[in-house]
Amino acid sequence: MTLVLGGRSTPIAGANALDGWGLSRARMERNWEPLRALHGGTFGMRDAETTYLPKESEESDAMYDLRRNRSFLFPAYPDTIRHLASKPFQREVHLKEGSPAVHEVWSADLDLEGTSLTEFAFRGFECGLDRGLVHALTDVPRLQGSDRFTRQQESEAGFRPYATLVSPDNVLAARKTRHAGVDVLTHLRIRETRLAPMGAYGEVEIPRIRVYNRRLSNPRARSAVGRRGETTFEVFERPDQNGEWVRVDRGIISVNRIPFHTLYFDRTGEMQGKPPLMELAQLNIQHWQKSSDLSNLSHTTSLPMLWGAGWSAEDVTDEAGQMRLVLGPGRVWLARDPEAKLGFIEHSGSALGLLRLMVQDLELRMADMAMQPLLETVPRRSATEAAIVASNQAPDMIYWVRNLENWLASILDDMSLWMNQEPGAIVDVFSEFAALSRQAEELREARRRKDISLRTYWEELIRRGILTESFDPQEEANRMGMSLEDLDKAAPAVDPAVDPAAVPPPQSPPPPQPGAE
Repeated sequence: MTLVLGGRSTPIAGANALDGWGLSRARMERNWEPLRALHGGTFGMRDAETTYLPKESEESDAMYDLRRNRSFLFPAYPDTIRHLASKPFQREVHLKEGSPAVHEVWSADLDLEGTSLTEFAFRGFECGLDRGLVHALTDVPRLQGSDRFTRQQESEAGFRPYATLVSPDNVLAARKTRHAGVDVLTHLRIRETRLAPMGAYGEVEIPRIRVYNRRLSNPRARSAVGRRGETTFEVFERPDQNGEWVRVDRGIISVNRIPFHTLYFDRTGEMQGKPPLMELAQLNIQHWQKSSDLSNLSHTTSLPMLWGAGWSAEDVTDEAGQMRLVLGPGRVWLARDPEAKLGFIEHSGSALGLLRLMVQDLELRMADMAMQPLLETVPRRSATEAAIVASNQAPDMIYWVRNLENWLASILDDMSLWMNQEPGAIVDVFSEFAALSRQAEELREARRRKDISLRTYWEELIRRGILTESFDPQEEANRMGMSLEDLDKAAPAVDPAVDPAAVPPPQSPPPPQPGAE
């Protein structure tokens, strides 16, 4: 149980450092910033302004705003995160035979807010797949006078532990200390918010920071607390945004440790992880830039520029010096010079083809990268070789699912320890999607060889759940600026940055020719 030592709001001098980042958090923030923009969709990328859509030299603010507002995000990264995260949850997460019976009860409402074990696992998996790691915290409800209740009385009152999902964005700092040959979590700060009523119907969010500190055991200590160690918590609030942090609660953790559990996807250090699909996110940002270039160049080239020769200022201005040359049907303009000419210069559009190829290539590369976690890491050659290296061929998704099972089991076991009950949870998460991934790889190779059409390739990916059912091949072709038939006949796209020789240089446009008078 959590013993309450005091609930009076006490100002803490110099507590503004509470909301500062620890070193591990600061190292991860650089990777998370572009992910937030991508998850924000088109508006999120536009709001990031020049961070991901650089401003051209000498480009005015007005022209940049027009260019930015004509740019739309192709949401490859956020769609892939949602799609991959749904794979292990094609059926409910369940506990295997031998798990404590009470875990079945807790699994129906893991956080005391109606969240089932399956939903909790899905949210955690999706968050971790995006950020590279995710956390969970176990605790027990606060009962009035809970330090005076017996275990039996708490059980009769419906007192039971619960788990809370913690996004890594809300972990300000976490430190571990080497103790008895093991790394032990000794400090943790978590950012939270609390909704408070404001007036008759309004609400306001009050920022909070929860702090855990663990004092490690020391057999040579004089006091009993020093010998056994102690884990405490404190809760701070800042009702005034510019005011000081105020301690509103504190207590002792009876299990004498910080009940915090981390699921890693790509671990880079203690309490640190790297987003496993970071390269896909970078490609998505590059696609945002190139598709913006394509959209704006298409707009620019569709507007011809008027040119004239042999016209004087008097021919095109009125007595006040204002331009009076208006183009349109029913208009006739005469110049004093009988040799004067007037016409339009149109862009040849040759750059559009190259840009379109680059955008298409980026989309193919993103599609391939989105499937990589489902594919075997070593090419299959023969049944014998496959059996020998099977342990090294498992798709990344299989490893992530196994880690997820262990993480969920550790959370349930930790909840048992809060109640002095025996652990032993065995969690089973669906992972039989490997066969589908092999089929997807075979389809991809068939498409590369042009053994199947692009429409068939997309339809087969939809049928296998790799693309969402809402995916429309014709709409996708329209986004690329081509008909589905022309897109299917197009040569495989290449990246000039990787193989410049593979793309013929664009032909220089002919000098502009004067149009008809």
